[in-house]
Amino acid sequence: MPPDRVELLAQSIVTLRRLADSFLSDVNTSRDNVPSTIRRTSKELLLSISVLLPKLEAARELAAAGEHFNSPIAHRPRCDKCDDS
Repeated sequence: MPPDRVELLAQSIVTLRRLADSFLSDVNTSRDNVPSTIRRTSKELLLSISVLLPKLEAARELAAAGEHFNSPIAHRPRCDKCDDS
């Protein structure tokens, strides 16, 4: 994988961590200073980021090692009885 993708993944990870810190401050700020809708949305976004970060970190490690991406989703056995649409 080209080195620019490794750098892009690294930058994305740093940016998402900074974004997570921002959302975390909204969650941890007193209820009087941050509306409940913003706190709830921030919690949901933190959850999304917490799922995405480990995947991006794994992708960065693979890219840095020069390995090809072999998505387990792309290679899982197909179910003949399931509808993939």
